[in-house]
Amino acid sequence: MRCPELELAEDFTGPLDASRIRFLKTESTSDRFEMLTRFITNYVARHQNKANQLLHLVGVPLTFVCSVVLLILQRPEWAAAAFVGGYILQIAGHAIEGNDPGELILIKRALGKPYQESAPGNEEQSKSAD
Repeated sequence: MRCPELELAEDFTGPLDASRIRFLKTESTSDRFEMLTRFITNYVARHQNKANQLLHLVGVPLTFVCSVVLLILQRPEWAAAAFVGGYILQIAGHAIEGNDPGELILIKRALGKPYQESAPGNEEQSKSAD
């Protein structure tokens, strides 16, 4: 079975060698730039409150960096605590901001429930999956 994201060089006969692997471009650079621009615009709009920004400044690295480092150091209990604690900080920030966290938006959208994407007073307030 071929993997569309990965193409092995035609003359591949030896052991797996990173220099013999070419990653195929599935999107153009302009598409990636547009996607990044949309992400940043959305992120900035959803994180206006200074307390939310501060809680995310601590919570995001705690969730995604510290928990991985603690797993590498074979401290699974501390890694779980860092992961959960970081998410709690981010959820608290969104509660202060007055909007739903991104993960909750995805769940509510999938269930067809209304959600609060942006803080009250911003352009796009609440949406539904319809």
